Amino acid sequence: MDENRFVACAAAISAIMTVCLLLKKNKKKRRLWVRPWIARREQQGIHHTLLRELQFEDLKSYINYLRMDEDSFKFIASKISPLISKQNTHLRNCISVEERLMVTLRFLATGESYRSLQYSSRIPQCTLSGIIPETCEAIYQALKGDFLKVPRTEKEWLDIAKDFEDKWNVFNTIGAMNGKHVRIT
Repeated sequence: MDENRFVACAAAISAIMTVCLLLKKNKKKRRLWVRPWIARREQQGIHHTLLRELQFEDLKSYINYLRMDEDSFKFIASKISPLISKQNTHLRNCISVEERLMVTLRFLATGESYRSLQYSSRIPQCTLSGIIPETCEAIYQALKGDFLKVPRTEKEWLDIAKDFEDKWNVFNTIGAMNGKHVRIT
């Protein structure tokens, strides 16, 4: 019994080593660590160029671009900073909290795809696909206690519906987002 087990283990190890050697031989070498145009993010990225210009030269356009004023942007950035800030390494600088928030706000405001957004922000699409959900979650976690109140009783829900009825002449509604009404069924 022990000899059979020993032979089976030896065969399994041999097969695993063969597969590992084949995978190692077929592995493609990475051509680039970072694409050169992405590496210039800190010099030419939208956060470091256009946003700074708008901030100092055209405040109205800055507000239009981010859909909020500078104080609100800084407030949100300070709230979410402990949740999403990363450390610089000796290999590269991290993407700052402000850049993460800016790209998330642009995504939410415009509905741009990650692929399109990567060119203006100079942040790769695969990185954006992690940054944007993480930042949205951080915004929710950081601000929900202060800014999102959910009714806890039936009376509170009915009071909200009554307010919609009185103010907007819309019946059985408990909320509205961007002009869309949410009805009680």
